Amino acid sequence: MSDSQQKQDLRKQQLTLLKYEKTIKNGAIVLSAGGALAAANADKVLGGKAAAALAELRDAHMALAQKASEAHDVLGVAALEAGAKVSDGGLPKDAVNTVVKSLLGLG
Repeated sequence: MSDSQQKQDLRKQQLTLLKYEKTIKNGAIVLSAGGALAAANADKVLGGKAAAALAELRDAHMALAQKASEAHDVLGVAALEAGAKVSDGGLPKDAVNTVVKSLLGLG
């Protein structure tokens, strides 16, 4: 693979990852807004099981965000090593796991 092709491939991977990160952030917004309301109503029927399920879903979403952040860091390093432009895609500079953690009220 030529140097130019490698840079193009890294750029495509960066853009794909940025789109995925945006999807994860949007999912956290939905989970945060709708999850608490659903859990409150479900608790009437299911007792404490709804809150436990919501907590498990939040943890899973947080783990997904953490892995996406790790992938972002690895891809950024690979791009820098290849001399490719590191893309921010016009998105906020905060790592996806930091944003998701905040949206989910986890810290």
